[in-house]
Amino acid sequence: MGQPKPVTMKSDGNGRHFVGIRRHLVSAFRERTFVDKFDRHILALLRSNARLSVAAIAREVNLSRSAVSDRIRQLESHGTILGYHAQLASPQQPVKAFLELFYSESRCEQFAEQMRAFPEIKRCSSISGDTDMLVYIEASSMDRLSEIRTAIEQFPKMQRVKTHMVMKEWDFH
Repeated sequence: MGQPKPVTMKSDGNGRHFVGIRRHLVSAFRERTFVDKFDRHILALLRSNARLSVAAIAREVNLSRSAVSDRIRQLESHGTILGYHAQLASPQQPVKAFLELFYSESRCEQFAEQMRAFPEIKRCSSISGDTDMLVYIEASSMDRLSEIRTAIEQFPKMQRVKTHMVMKEWDFH
């Protein structure tokens, strides 16, 4: 007697046929390297709360606990999940804003150098359009943001400063 065929045709008794896959082929499918909709759902859940139990994830994605556990283990072994981290709350969330700067007869580099005086200014960008420069600020308070804005307004050749407060952020990294 030879080895059984890995794939067999079966019938459900109503004239419909389907393919049955033997157990040893199923293990080959478990070693997949692509991320499917279940993996994406699991990753989204873990991204929002890395402390979720396997049972809670299984209920949410409608898979067995062992299937979810296997998928998480594979995502870890393939380097999709690099680790689980605690998000620490800062003592006080900073006030975040973008300033649009409008100035005359000057170069962005000159203003960018002046911005270095303020540690709260995280980024300056020369952009196209009517706005000459976009400045990103993370200040400790509204009062401090106002102080920085007032100081920038006093720069020579500064015509106008327009403030855009950050209300909510979405981080994609």
